[in-house]
Amino acid sequence: MTVGKVIRKCRKIRKMSLTELGKAAGFTKGADVRISQYQADRAVPTTAIKKRLASALGISKYALSPPSLTSNIEIMHTLFKLDDKFPLYIGKHNNLSLIHISEPTRRTPISYAVFCLKKKKKN
Repeated sequence: MTVGKVIRKCRKIRKMSLTELGKAAGFTKGADVRISQYQADRAVPTTAIKKRLASALGISKYALSPPSLTSNIEIMHTLFKLDDKFPLYIGKHNNLSLIHISEPTRRTPISYAVFCLKKKKKN
């Protein structure tokens, strides 16, 4: 999902107009035009503007960033982005937490990647 689609989806969930979001993010003139351009991916917001948009939308700044695996919160947002594209199923097996990423186009569920999460033992 592109940054623009995330902005649009979150704005709709918050029931904000283009102008309301633009003004909440600190834009004065042409607030609706700026947000419209970001949503349509005709313009790319800077890091500073992404922070302002995230704050105005009440979401984490990581939700408007490319997937990354450098921190726990970034991993969580990467999983959110994966879940938008491929349904995730979380389960347990033999004391392991499993995350199944399913192929959405198949009639019967099939997992093509499984991540096993196990807590490290404390020394």
